[in-house]
Parts: sequence; structure tokens; C-alpha cells
Amino acid sequence: MPFDPELEEDEEVVHEIYVKISKKKYFYLLLTNKAAYWVGKKKFAVKDDTIAIRLPVEGVDCISFYKSDFLWCLILGSLLVILGLLMIVASGFGTHLAWVAAGILIIFVGHKRRIVKISGGGKIFSWREPIYFGGGIKQKVDQSFSHIRNWAKQNKIRVLGSF
Repeated sequence: MPFDPELEEDEEVVHEIYVKISKKKYFYLLLTNKAAYWVGKKKFAVKDDTIAIRLPVEGVDCISFYKSDFLWCLILGSLLVILGLLMIVASGFGTHLAWVAAGILIIFVGHKRRIVKISGGGKIFSWREPIYFGGGIKQKVDQSFSHIRNWAKQNKIRVLGSF
């Protein structure tokens, strides 16, 4: 990860959270005793596509943990299944079957996605856990969320929600 933070004089790294999902998808958060650094990718960049936003501990209002809403996942998944079936009836199989499969996947798995949101200083940073299969990434994400929760308790930051 090409990120080297410029820490203040007496600032120490408490947790460095890095969960790699794929080459382009990752979750990177650097927690220090004075701030949280939210690291991400710029949408458009000529040279360096990494962006890091520093949020001081005093500026963090709350950290929220919650799951995706089941009703919205059901509505979106059903809509994809219906549209896929209508396209299959209109023009035959082919790639339209992927719409049906995506809709079924969203209905059964989409509501289990977890979200972490850090708000403060007029900024809101959120990360949505991607849909994946396998236990290795889930353990890393669970461990990362517990590190964030512990950091918030150490710095007396309000934590909302649980899984």
C-alpha cells in the first residue's frame, strides 16, 4: 500500500487495518492515538491515485456499525429477477440469465452485508463489506471491526449499533 502518513510529533500508530478483497477493492484505515486516517482511491488521478483523509479524534462524532436493510435487498433482488425474466422471454437466454442470478444473490446474501460509518467534522466515511465466499476475509473483517470498536472506546467516542 503506497501510503506513508506524516504523523505528528507524539502521534503513534495504534492499529493499521488493511483488508484486501481483490486488486482494486480493499479496506484501509490507520488508527493513531490522535487521529484516524481513511485511505482510499481517487476516482480520477494522473499520478498518485491514493488519497488519505485525516480525521482528528476530537472531530469524530460517532462510529456506526449496522447491516444492510433486508427490505431494500428484497425489493432490489426481486426487481432484478423480474427484469431478467422479462428479457429472457423477450429475447431468449444469453446474458439475461445473469440478471436473474444477481437478483437471487442479492435477495439471499445482500442483507448480510455489514457497514461501518465514521462521522465527524462534517464528513462521513463509510465502507460496505462486499459479498464474498470463504471464511478468511470474514475473519479479517471481524477483527478489523473489533479494532475500530476498541479504538473508539479508548478515545471515548460514541459507538452505535452492533451485528
